[in-house]
Amino acid sequence: MKKNNRLLKHLYSTFYLFYILSVLGLAGTIVSAILTLTIGLDNTAQLDFKVMSSSVELPLKYTLIENSSFNGVESIEIMPKSFKSVGIEFKLLAFFNQFVMFLCAFLATKQLKDIFHTFSERKKMKDYFEEANYIRIRKIAFITLGYILYEFFVATVFAYFLIEDIHVMNQLIHIHPDYFMLIEIISVLIILVIAEVYKAGIKLKEETELTI
Repeated sequence: MKKNNRLLKHLYSTFYLFYILSVLGLAGTIVSAILTLTIGLDNTAQLDFKVMSSSVELPLKYTLIENSSFNGVESIEIMPKSFKSVGIEFKLLAFFNQFVMFLCAFLATKQLKDIFHTFSERKKMKDYFEEANYIRIRKIAFITLGYILYEFFVATVFAYFLIEDIHVMNQLIHIHPDYFMLIEIISVLIILVIAEVYKAGIKLKEETELTI
């Protein structure tokens, strides 16, 4: 039991630290945006997004351990990770992206902090089930879902509306959103399952209390 109590305290402290860091990230993003837009603190904006290219044929050379080599042409997918620009509209979008990231981190870590704070407060009663935590777990799921969909939306906008074309070694490539990021929705479903299991524990506790 003592080990469980220490674990709960460590988890609460960890998520509280992440919560503070997310608050500082939000504040830093806002201050940085104000300074950049007013006094030109940073001349470039870097936008991160998840996109992939269609396959492109490129010459490759493989050198093996035995010093033998292979020259040929391979089909490769290009995955651009970021985009830099000095345009004011891209600066605003870059700050907005960063703000959304820290906002989602703030909202999610707040729920986790509150959950483990409740656990550590109620450990003496050996009662870890309450309706508020069920709601908090569901909030984490929907915050996660919202951020995944936002990332996919940003990648879609870049791929189909903002980037006209990309050339790699004089070859034109076409890009599209990284659809594999939608696999992360599985994590949302897992969190929702955990929430329902937790709710089942609440109902079991209520039925036990009524029986007594």
